[in-house]
Amino acid sequence: MRIAVLWLGIWLGACSAWAGVMEARQAAFLLKRQRPEAAEESLRRLLRADPQDALAHQILATSFLLRDQFDSAQAYYIHALQLDSTLAESCNGLGMAYTYGRQYQSAIRALAQAIELDAGQPAFYYNAGVAYERLERLDEARQAFAAALQLDPWNTEARRYLGFILLWQNRPAEALEQYVAACRLNPQESANWYGAGKAYLRLKQDSLAIGCLERARELGGGEAEVFYQLGLLYHKAGRAEAAERTLGRFRQMQQENPNPVKRVELKMTDPDPARNQYGLGELYARRDRPAAARARLYRAKQLGLTQKELRRPLLGELQEPEKIEGLAGLESMQHRDYHLALSHYRAAIRLEPRHALSYRHLGLALHLLQHPDEAIQAYQEAIRLDPQLAPAYNDLALVFSKQRNEHEKAVQLLQKAAEIAPQEKIYAYNLAQIHFTLGQYAEAAGGFERAAVLDPNSALTLFSLGRTQARRGRGAEAEGHLKRALEINPDYAEAYFELGAVYEHQGRLVQAAEMYERCIEKNPQYRHAHYALGQTYLKQGKSGEAREALRRFGELPDHRIPEYVFFAPPDAE
Repeated sequence: MRIAVLWLGIWLGACSAWAGVMEARQAAFLLKRQRPEAAEESLRRLLRADPQDALAHQILATSFLLRDQFDSAQAYYIHALQLDSTLAESCNGLGMAYTYGRQYQSAIRALAQAIELDAGQPAFYYNAGVAYERLERLDEARQAFAAALQLDPWNTEARRYLGFILLWQNRPAEALEQYVAACRLNPQESANWYGAGKAYLRLKQDSLAIGCLERARELGGGEAEVFYQLGLLYHKAGRAEAAERTLGRFRQMQQENPNPVKRVELKMTDPDPARNQYGLGELYARRDRPAAARARLYRAKQLGLTQKELRRPLLGELQEPEKIEGLAGLESMQHRDYHLALSHYRAAIRLEPRHALSYRHLGLALHLLQHPDEAIQAYQEAIRLDPQLAPAYNDLALVFSKQRNEHEKAVQLLQKAAEIAPQEKIYAYNLAQIHFTLGQYAEAAGGFERAAVLDPNSALTLFSLGRTQARRGRGAEAEGHLKRALEINPDYAEAYFELGAVYEHQGRLVQAAEMYERCIEKNPQYRHAHYALGQTYLKQGKSGEAREALRRFGELPDHRIPEYVFFAPPDAE
């Protein structure tokens, strides 16, 4: 009987929570229908029943924002975040309220938090771009608008704003590209044509500028600046009557409204969080990003979107939500959208905090975003949850080796990875490479030999083995491995260089020079090869050739040695 009563209580609580979600969504619907007072009444009733309802606080804050009551909006967004710090839309709304209130530094902090929570929302980047522009931090504004367009290439407002920033930075050709794209996307928007006209004007293409500004005027472009610029161009083109008429209209507009106030253009997400996520799902589906689309649709469903509202089917509906978020993260990694991958992996961890693989993926994304300390913490948590997760040991070892120079610790971690997965070449190879870095050439040679057994046709492994044997003074073995690497990859510049060094050490100067020349042929920027070739020529008494090679060495920048350790692929398990 007690169990039945307990389950009844749980069921009633779930029903009550679901009813609250649906009532909050109904209030959001009222907001979209421009009935903020009715929405507020519904939300206050909801909060009387449950004062801890973060979503109700967020939507109520939005109702105040829509009525330009910025102080109240800020207070309710802050309270919503105190109740639930993962509400990215509350951070965005707070950033908007701060921007409207000209508190731009606070706006940037709030919008940065929104982006950290959900890097897949184009509106967050757009609003951050506006706040940066208001502070005249133009490079950051440009980057923010470009990020918004990377997520949503059809965002004409972002294109227009980016064009404006590029014009401000005296980059009219790039600005024109954005304005022309905006005109193609929305040919009925006068502001797009006005921007294109300004770009053509800056490029001194007056006839094209006139055409664009006339189109802006035809579409009802109400800015006095349209008439002013057009009038000046008419005058320049010798069209005196048209110039006088157009400039007269400009002066009239100036008299009617001498100090026009333009409202800041900001992007608000749908106040209904379920519809907001559903819209993002549609966007990602349009961009052919099925995993991200599926993740958004699942989020929409969890936020109360009904089956009837779903126009797009949910593929793989039986998968756990954390796996769907993980697949969306993997898809983002493959597209090198590391910030977006990070937000998906964090969402997966919130849904299932005991999933070791999510922490491993989080660590890889953090590393690629150059946050080594946070990456280390994520990898260590992955290993704590699953002591047999070999990729986490591998990747943690490389962070310790590359960022902290703790090579001995890296060796221990790679030994563990190789012990767990002895058939995985990458762990044996990386372990050998760390030994090579430490000057432990005998151990390195043994490791590269094991890697070569696992993958006998790897030019890189044979190159590394040959280079290591050369360091051990085993020139004949080194020569054999390097020649084999070049048979597999005849364009391998580094292998030619190492083989040249082997020949030079053996006193085979003609062959050494030939190998250095082949290296330079494959990579003319290989600075060390020019120096080695010059020294070899000097030993042969070819002073003229040596001078030329050394002159070229002096002209080239420092040669970057290729990276020879590898993180496990994002989908490694």
